[in-house]
Amino acid sequence: MKETKAVTDKSQFFQDLISEGLLTQNVYWDREGNHFEGVYISYERFSDHLIASHLLAKFLNKKNPKKSFSEDTKFAKTIKVIAAKIGVTVEPKNYLKY
Repeated sequence: MKETKAVTDKSQFFQDLISEGLLTQNVYWDREGNHFEGVYISYERFSDHLIASHLLAKFLNKKNPKKSFSEDTKFAKTIKVIAAKIGVTVEPKNYLKY
């Protein structure tokens, strides 16, 4: 998605939210059997965004962002704890190679 200072094309912005997975478009049926399109918030993706925003606001070293992802930081340790709770192994130092 392109970053802009203002939304100039509202329908394109709406489509961008769908293509980024923040909104989900679906077909629904009423009681008479008629179909119509609807849109709903993809709560899982929205939740992921809120969690990532919170963690970055709390742990990101703005002067040296790369250091924030070092293995010995509170951020890395927090990510490991969260990952362990959902059964995933994370090695933050691997991300520094890119």
